[in-house]
Amino acid sequence: MSESLLTVDGLTVHLPSAARPVIADVSFALAPGECLGVVGESGSGKSVTARSILGIPPAGMSASGTIQFGSHTYDVTDAETMRRWRSKHVGVIFQDPASVMDPTRTVGDYLTEVLVYERRMRRTEALLKAAEMLTSMGLSDPRALLDRYPHEFSGGQLQRICIAAALLPDPDLLIADEPTTALDNTTQALVIDLLDRARRERQVSTVFITHNLELALAFCDRIAVAYAGRIVEIGDTRTVARGGHHPYTDALLRCQPDVSRRHETLPVIAGQPPTLAQPLTGCVFRERCPRATDACVELPAWTAEDERLGYACVHPMTPGTTPSGVHDAA
Repeated sequence: MSESLLTVDGLTVHLPSAARPVIADVSFALAPGECLGVVGESGSGKSVTARSILGIPPAGMSASGTIQFGSHTYDVTDAETMRRWRSKHVGVIFQDPASVMDPTRTVGDYLTEVLVYERRMRRTEALLKAAEMLTSMGLSDPRALLDRYPHEFSGGQLQRICIAAALLPDPDLLIADEPTTALDNTTQALVIDLLDRARRERQVSTVFITHNLELALAFCDRIAVAYAGRIVEIGDTRTVARGGHHPYTDALLRCQPDVSRRHETLPVIAGQPPTLAQPLTGCVFRERCPRATDACVELPAWTAEDERLGYACVHPMTPGTTPSGVHDAA
């Protein structure tokens, strides 16, 4: 594995009204051209992690921690420094592109803003580059599209425009937050193909946020499994596909729909994820884990398999062995 492009260290996010951190001590590294998937149930902190890496945590929340990018280290609390870093090095794809696009401005304005105001490119040159990028996204008649407004496009078209905007400044890093949510299967496959092509042709490193473990396993090089605001395991896709080391990783995998079991009841993980109103001590998964013992009342240390892989569990599993805490739905 080559030297890291991005290293996230001790990223923690607080909400004043919460009894515990929204995300706690999130740390990982990302190599040039690598794709890291971040997966977990709703409320696990995936999207908050994505926004906080960018230095823009959700309203009302405060983030701490550092980002090392190349040879430079940034404090996520330094808003102006983080803004300059984002505009120079990072492309962002949001879950709902319509929510981040100004309905009163044309797609051309949206696509060229960073090029014109941050890269000091002439608008005519920026529009030409934008049209070329739209063509590469599989959108026909790009010159005409630049004069249209967001409401004139379908959800799939808007997502491709959002990907174009993220890639236009030639970023080193791409943060993709649930980019395929609410898209039909055909459009989802197209979006994934576009992201994969960007990674291969441009060597763009990607943090891919998704609730779809099957999709992450197909697209990503490594998987970070999030639960209750903590990363409980980071594994290569082959290990995670066999169940991983952490019981939660194994449970997530066993809950994935499988057409070969279409006549069986879909399994579920026993219990409910903790809310932000619940203070947590020890292993965050222990209340739902059938392997839990008294040793789990202490926060488990991170067991590193190497500098990029590891897990936080005192009773780790051997990938591909015993089921863990998964039951048929009632």
